[in-house]
Amino acid sequence: MMKTVQEWLRELDTERLIEEYICRDPVQYDRDESNFGRTVGEIRDCHIALVRDLIERLRTVLVKKPKKGYQGVLFVYRIIRDMIEEPAFGFAHIDELLEKGDEADNYAYEFCEQAEIAGFLVADTPLTIQYIYELMADVMYEASFFGFEQEDLAGEWEAIRTAEKEIEDGTAELRPWDELKAEMEEEQGYPFDEESEDELELHRKIIGAVMDYSTHSMKKELTAVLELIKEETGK
Repeated sequence: MMKTVQEWLRELDTERLIEEYICRDPVQYDRDESNFGRTVGEIRDCHIALVRDLIERLRTVLVKKPKKGYQGVLFVYRIIRDMIEEPAFGFAHIDELLEKGDEADNYAYEFCEQAEIAGFLVADTPLTIQYIYELMADVMYEASFFGFEQEDLAGEWEAIRTAEKEIEDGTAELRPWDELKAEMEEEQGYPFDEESEDELELHRKIIGAVMDYSTHSMKKELTAVLELIKEETGK
């Protein structure tokens, strides 16, 4: 049976989880004014303590069922970044997988509550298990995207609702790219560096090949996840 995020975090080594998290999201020493006047060691120790608390919270929080009623599953696939193959981390809805197969969407989930994230299933495909620490570090990053205790999450939801309302009632300020570009060029005092058409053509081919690779890998892994789900559910 597939384990949940919470079950995996309870089994994995805390110190390695912390190392993987910091590798995923290095300490930004000048990001917070409260760091000014503190030593590098003090800032790092404080950050590690916050990560440790996050791990413990996800290990012990009472898991909530997803608000929209779906069950999510996390998995690993491959992408190419900076011309190097590396793991990427996906999140799919099981109902969609059963319905759409490898055409199921890959969702973001940083707006989910930590209590929901702790209950996400983790596919036990070979690739996912191989990168389980990296995957859990990414899960922890997403779970703390709006603060280690998600203290900024409510404010972000309110900002989204306000933006949606402004778009609906026509009060949102929408500006064309050419206007914004001209304004930024004036501010920086020199024009944007833009590729020529021949460079753009080659660039598009590179991007297309990279996207084809990632899409192929994701569909391959989604198919493997689907097979696991069918085995476990008998569907």
